[in-house]
Amino acid sequence: MTITYTDIFCGAGGSSIGLTEAGLQLRLAANHWDRAIETHSTNFPDAEHLRAQRFPDSYVVTGNKGEQTKQAGNAVSSNVAHWLGTKALEALS
Repeated sequence: MTITYTDIFCGAGGSSIGLTEAGLQLRLAANHWDRAIETHSTNFPDAEHLRAQRFPDSYVVTGNKGEQTKQAGNAVSSNVAHWLGTKALEALS
């Protein structure tokens, strides 16, 4: 049996390397930064990749560190929700 995983905030792939070397199979990697997605997809070409948040690159988050984290954490990631919904429908079909 193969265990699959999703790497959220994948960066260049450090966690993915460790999990893959342990025998798990990467299915989806997500990050908020396009450069990280480009790098990760080069290192893991068989996985699906997507941008985790849809904030424009020019978006400025204000407030102290806790308030900034809360704003980003409360953001609805529509592309991740779309991917999950599509996969759920495929599994149920």
